Amino acid sequence: MGPDFHDVSINTQFPITTIEVDGKRIHGVRSIRFYTDIDSVPTVEIEALASNIKIDGKVIVKGNKNGSK
Repeated sequence: MGPDFHDVSINTQFPITTIEVDGKRIHGVRSIRFYTDIDSVPTVEIEALASNIKIDGKVIVKGNKNGSK
């Protein structure tokens, strides 16, 4: 089974930027990164503040640079 693909919308009118994933606005965003490479799927990374996280399915959790998660 392949990855789930989502519709991502990033709208900016300085100094405000809004992000929606599948039509739902994402709040508490600290940063956004977009990257792609030859023969790869475009990827958007969203860093957001969260107090509770629920993840359904297999995931890879990346820690910050000092090694904590």
